[in-house]
Amino acid sequence: MRFQDRTVAKMVFQVLKEAKQKFGCNINIFTLMGNHKHKDIQVMADGPQISKIMNWINFTTARRYNR
Repeated sequence: MRFQDRTVAKMVFQVLKEAKQKFGCNINIFTLMGNHKHKDIQVMADGPQISKIMNWINFTTARRYNR
């Protein structure tokens, strides 16, 4: 996945926005590089585990990219 493409970058940001709404987590820092990304996600004590959130983000991003 190449993030230089504005369409791909917008899609990634949209997925993160949806994750924030869906799981109630905070996305403190997000950096989109040329071929990878860095993120700092803060989960709530009574919310889902980080593994569930990351699984959803990665699965949703890949699914939308492959369309």
